[in-house]
Amino acid sequence: MRRSAAVIAALAISVGGCARALRPVDAGSPLGSADRASADPAAAQLLMQAAETAFARRPDLAQVREAEQLWLRAAVTDATNAEPIVGAVRAQVWLAENDTDQQRRRDTATESVSTAQWCSRREPANPTCSYWLALAVGVQANQRRATANDGLQVMVRALHAAIERDERTDHAGPHRVLALVLVRAPGWPTGPGDPDTGLVHAEQAVSLFPDFPPNWLTLGEALHETDQPQRSLEAYRCALEAARGQLDHPDAVVWIQGAEATLGDDEGGCTITVAAAGNLF
Repeated sequence: MRRSAAVIAALAISVGGCARALRPVDAGSPLGSADRASADPAAAQLLMQAAETAFARRPDLAQVREAEQLWLRAAVTDATNAEPIVGAVRAQVWLAENDTDQQRRRDTATESVSTAQWCSRREPANPTCSYWLALAVGVQANQRRATANDGLQVMVRALHAAIERDERTDHAGPHRVLALVLVRAPGWPTGPGDPDTGLVHAEQAVSLFPDFPPNWLTLGEALHETDQPQRSLEAYRCALEAARGQLDHPDAVVWIQGAEATLGDDEGGCTITVAAAGNLF
């Protein structure tokens, strides 16, 4: 089973190629032709509620595709709101990682970047748009490696912008994803990789949302990559404990598998204390 969209950015990215990560938005897209004057927020809200219900049924591919289309319809129905565009990007990013057909994954990854760009056009200062643009560029880099070099730079800029505007977006998602990028990307001069700084962002994500398992998974990886194996295992134990406490979440199984893959037979509990000020251990 593939990882959830919450932690997919920058997976196995290797710098190479020279294709641009961002392309001019499709002027013929229904998102661009949506009329603000005829916006129907009430109808759009109903579509978004139906989309959330369908998306919660992941990993059912048909349901996630249905959610994507419902969110896109909502985005056209209410051109004054970026929220349904964010929803569509969420579904597209998930499909780009989980679809069973390789060509569909590639096509959806590219489409997710285009959709995310419309989000930023609709609400340029919205941190959620910046955050999901970074995630979309990340899955595109995984599926179309020629975009990875430029894509890493786009991701870092977008994530910093999201942090500056609202670091709490998606359970501290900008910190979490930036940590993954800095931990996994090549270092200078070929890339922005910096595991020590990545660890700082991973710690900040955990300090803001210690109940969100992907933050602990990211911290575990960052600690491992900064040569702190025992603390890394402790973070994975915390991820497992947090995930087991949220078994009703659609991604709980993925989180548990992510922790167990590292822990193996280790059944120790989480003993890390997260201080209110954000200082770990």
